[in-house]
Amino acid sequence: MSLILFGIVIAILFPVNYYEEGNSLLNRGEYKEAINRFERVGKDNKQYKDALKGIQTAEQKIDSIKTAIIEKEEKEQQQKKARLDKLRAVKTNWADSIVKDWKGSFIKSWGASANSDTIYFQLTKNASKGNWRASTDLLQSNYQKSLDTLLNSALETSPEIPQIIFIPDSLQHSINLKEAQREKDILKQFSVWDGSHTKLKRYVKNNMNDPKSFEHVESTYADKGSFIYVFMKFRGTNAFGAKVLNEVRAKVDLQGNILSVEQL
Repeated sequence: MSLILFGIVIAILFPVNYYEEGNSLLNRGEYKEAINRFERVGKDNKQYKDALKGIQTAEQKIDSIKTAIIEKEEKEQQQKKARLDKLRAVKTNWADSIVKDWKGSFIKSWGASANSDTIYFQLTKNASKGNWRASTDLLQSNYQKSLDTLLNSALETSPEIPQIIFIPDSLQHSINLKEAQREKDILKQFSVWDGSHTKLKRYVKNNMNDPKSFEHVESTYADKGSFIYVFMKFRGTNAFGAKVLNEVRAKVDLQGNILSVEQL
């Protein structure tokens, strides 16, 4: 209770000068706090009009700061847009020149992702055959270095370098997948141990003079569409006891069944 009374006495003897506090805060750049103090100055105070002017000055300062911030943000956005426009123009001209140089013989067109972080080069159907990735790996690396150098020299600040990706022709890619699966199915017919055609090896051994003398040398195949030819070289003992080199050609269906065998 005594502390409260002491506080009341102090307030009466030493009243707070809100105008002076507001003026001090204004000079320190603490404009919101300055307004808060000026607003506490009563109308009967001789410094009331000065307090109103202080509020007006503080509000003008706040508005000036807001305007400066907005102008700074707008300038940064404009600079960013100008930089992106320049970046886009450089990439476009570069990619157009790549397509033009190939004249449709390997790369037929190009595109970019929505955020421009990737450039896609569309391959022709012929360029998309077989293991097209192997033929584009070195090209991709060279193009990436070329674009990196170009963008770094064209822009003052370090640019976001887009990734270069090659896209195969969709129809040819579908054909590639079917061919890859076909080759996989054909290779299942051959032994992973010695490379021989499992059923042809069994067939030959069953028809040899001395099956135990069979020695596989080499097997290859040729895909003929509805069937494959398997060529096998092997050694074996003949009727005279001599070990000789033989070669047979077998016509085999896609399930690995022997259709015919002939001595070569």
